[in-house]
Amino acid sequence: MCEAGSAGASGLYDGTPVQVLLTEAFPKARRELSNLLSSQGFRMIAEVTDNRNAVRLVKHFQPDIAILDAAGEFSAGLKAAREILIWNQKARIILLSLHSENQYKRAALQAGVRGYVLKTRAASDLGQAVLEVSRGGIYLSPACSCWHWMEHLLGNE
Repeated sequence: MCEAGSAGASGLYDGTPVQVLLTEAFPKARRELSNLLSSQGFRMIAEVTDNRNAVRLVKHFQPDIAILDAAGEFSAGLKAAREILIWNQKARIILLSLHSENQYKRAALQAGVRGYVLKTRAASDLGQAVLEVSRGGIYLSPACSCWHWMEHLLGNE
């Protein structure tokens, strides 16, 4: 599924609020995204400035969703995602990225990332992404081509 169809923060099996760890390098953006997710009913359990601390805190807190920052150095976001997934293959990870090109989305999917949100759309898309990924789906910002992702998933590229 490319987009979530409904809003609300209880996306897991028992109806409890989805627990989120947020990684964002810029304090103002991190605060705004955290406030946005909290206002939508998600439980913010940690906020960090870099992916290295995100990996450490994911292992400690075991959030339902880990949002990693792949805006600055994309490879650092992928490295963190891979490290988390080696530790826990069922981890649900969303990347925040500035890159809309297919090669970045493909690399994220191949790494096991379940959500890909463009930073330019984070304010409008991140809540839906967290909900959809928490329910086991895949979320892509609407600006990302869903058809290309489906072709990739089906091996038709």
